[in-house]
Amino acid sequence: MNFRNLFLLVLILAAGLSSCENEFDLVAPGAEPIPVVYGLIDRNDTAHYIRVEKAFVDQTTDPLQLAQDPTNLYYDDLSVQIQRTGSQTATYTLDRVDGNLEGYVREEGIFSNTPNYLYKLKLPSSQKFQSGDELTLVLSTGELDEDVTATAKVLGDFTITAPSQNFNYGWAPESTYTLRWNDPADLSYAFDINLTIHYEEKVGSEPFVDRSFIWQVAKGYTPDLSSSTRKYEGDGLAFYQALVDNISESTNEIRRFKNFDVEIKGVGEALFDYITIGQVNTGITSAQIIPTYSNLSLGRGIFSSKVETVQKSYTISSNTREFLEEYPLVVPLNFQ
Repeated sequence: MNFRNLFLLVLILAAGLSSCENEFDLVAPGAEPIPVVYGLIDRNDTAHYIRVEKAFVDQTTDPLQLAQDPTNLYYDDLSVQIQRTGSQTATYTLDRVDGNLEGYVREEGIFSNTPNYLYKLKLPSSQKFQSGDELTLVLSTGELDEDVTATAKVLGDFTITAPSQNFNYGWAPESTYTLRWNDPADLSYAFDINLTIHYEEKVGSEPFVDRSFIWQVAKGYTPDLSSSTRKYEGDGLAFYQALVDNISESTNEIRRFKNFDVEIKGVGEALFDYITIGQVNTGITSAQIIPTYSNLSLGRGIFSSKVETVQKSYTISSNTREFLEEYPLVVPLNFQ
């Protein structure tokens, strides 16, 4: 699981001052502390984690001092629930855990990293979230006048249809290539596409050594959503350029192409909008400024869903192997 945490720290340089004095001016005096939330549901995860913290309200104390005191980051009496409808109807109460003890150690930074409170839900396999389930996150605390809610639909798995395990796949430098996958639930909005390229190399009489690199084909790609079949078209030359960018030229090393894996990650529209703002560094172990986008009824942050599909060991066509040996751009890589 790869999350990135959210925090709200607004440091505004005081206008007209010659010094570098920072003012912390997040909300008006007397306002209640608003929640800051980050939660992504992947139905295939063995456990689900939600981060809930609160924005600072004290305008008389140095924000750096506030950030180092965990009592300023967390609600003492917070109840976190997920209400589920769809394949099953249920309400789950999440347990507060220390992420540092769950394998999600918080990075050193402005904010206190101990404890690193997260809210955890672990379901038995019989209650695993299903594609299309609607989940409502409900936060309740005496520090707020009303419950905070956010809703997300669970994204379903999809199947990669091109390339196919039944046929060799190819790239021609002067042609386009196509990747296809099915999204039966029709819920994913944008996609990241990565290919892991596997090859082997050796020097002289030494044995072959396995090598690999990740080619980022597309990030935040939004295909035609009019049907459940998604398609990505790219320039065939990009494959050969990726090889050049990731493998050094050599006359001493003999290289052989082995196979490649395809990884496609999908996110819902809310998460896509959230990431697109470009002000978030997603995850539960880092620290940064929060974006202004939010799908919460009160506060800032995101509650949404994601999905990831990986299919491995695709092979390439004989024509592609010829290009690897003869196409001028990659000849210096010495594929044989």
